[in-house]
Amino acid sequence: MLDQADMPRWSADGRRIIFISSRDGTSDLWQLDVDPTTGARTGEPERLTSGLAVSGFAQAPDGKQILTVTQKSHARLWTFAATANRIDDLAQGE
Repeated sequence: MLDQADMPRWSADGRRIIFISSRDGTSDLWQLDVDPTTGARTGEPERLTSGLAVSGFAQAPDGKQILTVTQKSHARLWTFAATANRIDDLAQGE
């Protein structure tokens, strides 16, 4: 269910919606595949990050990178390839 979603954004190709949710505890990035013509969901939400306490994000115009914002004891920006599998270690980003 997307009723726990925050900051939903269409992907650059219009085939998925990327959003923040804390449905499994810590707020993380999720994506949901959708039909680009109708916008109807075509699958179940998939978690993109794990335990990162994501508070914001942005996607590059070409869709090749996602910028995430986390808030812990200090703030830092991380970027990840949009094609990356689940991110559970910030060392995977730049």
